[in-house]
Amino acid sequence: MSITGSYVRVAASDLERLTRDPAAFMEASMASMTPGWENDPSTQPWISVEKAWAALGYLLDKATDGTIDVVFGGTPIGEDWGFGPPRYLTPDEVRQAADMLSRTPFDRLAAHYDARQLADAKIYPGHHAEDDLRGLQIDYETLVEFFAVAAKSGDGMVLALM
Repeated sequence: MSITGSYVRVAASDLERLTRDPAAFMEASMASMTPGWENDPSTQPWISVEKAWAALGYLLDKATDGTIDVVFGGTPIGEDWGFGPPRYLTPDEVRQAADMLSRTPFDRLAAHYDARQLADAKIYPGHHAEDDLRGLQIDYETLVEFFAVAAKSGDGMVLALM
């Protein structure tokens, strides 16, 4: 079983409902995650960075000022899903994250990429190769755009490892 990183946009007006009844909110959010979806950050209410979440988190830690953690940050909500509870970012935190991401070109992350170091640090999924960089770039660019769209819309966001 793989652990994947998912991001769900949440309208500011739904954040109270999310914190009041996280199980019901997450059930409704999960229902929108249907097979056949396209990882299009400009049109979809959610995206997945698949198994790249840990490597992206590791590289962002090295390449940014740590303004906000877009992989492990946020406020925990609900029950532990086996890989920690989902977490949410407020609209203000999403704006801060979008700003940080927009100022961090992928080249800055790539400068810190070393497959052996990631494997030695036991960064999920545990095996890395030099040619993984292109896939990480695609996932990173999707994440950057998704945060930008959410920030522009004034949305919060749920981060979940599933």
